[in-house]
Formats: sequence, C-alpha cells, structure tokens
Amino acid sequence: LFRKLQARWQSYDAYCRVAMSLGMNWVVTALCYFWICVCMIMSDLSFDVSQLIRALCLVVVFQCVVLGLLRIDIRHKAGRSRWQRRLES
Repeated sequence: LFRKLQARWQSYDAYCRVAMSLGMNWVVTALCYFWICVCMIMSDLSFDVSQLIRALCLVVVFQCVVLGLLRIDIRHKAGRSRWQRRLES
C-alpha cells in the first residue's frame, strides 16, 4: 500500500523541492537588493566608495549563499558528498 501511494506523490515531492529551491533563491536575491538599497540610502545617494565596496561585498556574499544552497539541493539527491566520503575513510 505504501509503495503504491509513494509512486503517486513522488511527482508532487519533486515539484515541491524545485519550488522551495527557487523560492529560497528569490528570497536571498531580494535580501541582496534590499541591502544594496540600504547602502545607497546610507550614503545619501551620493558616490561614496566605502558604501559601494560594502554593497559589492554583500552582493558577492549573498550570491555565494545562493550557489551554496543550489549545490546542497542538487547534491542531496546525487549521493554522498566529498566530505562524507572523507569522513568515512
């Protein structure tokens, strides 16, 4: 009975995983844009190099978070990661 039901909701589970990954990607991207706007407001919309560097660093950090989340989501189904293999040996 469980196998029969599992075959029916596997497509829903896959759709949910994709939707959660894309949703998390958009949330982190929205945070990135929010902090860019905060840095612009803090510099009173003038050209301030320190605020520009801070905004660029935040963009790099948030995009690394996005790439890390995508890697975790994709690697989760692909099997053991490199770190898991290292810990086992």
